[in-house]
Amino acid sequence: MNGEVYRDTEHKQPERPRMSTRVSTSMEGSMHGGAEAEGGHLTSYATFIKVWLALVALTLGLVGLSASHRPDLILVGLLIITPAKASLVMSYFMHLRHEGAAMKLMVVAAFGVLVIFLFLTFSDYLYR
Repeated sequence: MNGEVYRDTEHKQPERPRMSTRVSTSMEGSMHGGAEAEGGHLTSYATFIKVWLALVALTLGLVGLSASHRPDLILVGLLIITPAKASLVMSYFMHLRHEGAAMKLMVVAAFGVLVIFLFLTFSDYLYR
């Protein structure tokens, strides 16, 4: 032990993978607003704002229809405007427009099952 440093070369620990310490000052690394996500798709803030404005306009349309006190017009509005709003939310905010065909098919199948159950529920209600 005369000042020598003992080095054990047989029991070296494996090196840990190094993590990147690069910090992005722009929005490149974020998942929101013009950011590049795992799939590599880009969605700008402007697109999100346009979709949000469309949702606000459709909501105001539904409120206007409900103020008309015409049940037939309200029903048609609900059957047209509400699915349009749902498709905007699913496409842009849930990122379904960037998904593959299998995921889109699963969503359509889920809605199909929902429609079947609603039909069965209302048909039972009509015949009571």
